[in-house]
Amino acid sequence: YLNRTDISRVANRYSIEENRIYTVHNFINFERLFNLHPVTSELIDKYDLLDADTICVYPTRLVEPKQPEKIIKLMEQLKKTQKVRLIICNSWSNGEEEIAYKNKLQINTSLTSEELIFTSSFNSKWCKDNNFNIQLGVPREVVVDLMRISDLFILPSNSECCSMIMLEAIAN
Repeated sequence: YLNRTDISRVANRYSIEENRIYTVHNFINFERLFNLHPVTSELIDKYDLLDADTICVYPTRLVEPKQPEKIIKLMEQLKKTQKVRLIICNSWSNGEEEIAYKNKLQINTSLTSEELIFTSSFNSKWCKDNNFNIQLGVPREVVVDLMRISDLFILPSNSECCSMIMLEAIAN
């Protein structure tokens, strides 16, 4: 069937066990359709992003007022019933405080390293080949690509004057 939500109704209608019904999604090759940046393609392949039920992207600096732990807690709850991926596109993340905060967030969660992804830690072939320091942020096109394939946007930041994150989300 085309979605998981209706499986119980389909099973009831045809008098068969729910575990005999498989979800078969329509397929679109996003890499070709959107002409994705090579780093985006690498992330999709490495973390099996398109297999997730919910993909949430949060482009932000890793500082406490941005409150990424709120999204992490939400994704932990969603994980109880679905496959999740939270991609934090953390820019300017090579300082000691930012690294310590990222490590704290990773330790204090039930999300795995496949479910909670910090782009600053991603080992990208494209970045190496192009001498691009991913700890300072991913290329803008990558943020746009990831927003395009995501299906959940949350902005938990304490305060924003003119949020670039909000503008990126609206544009997609």
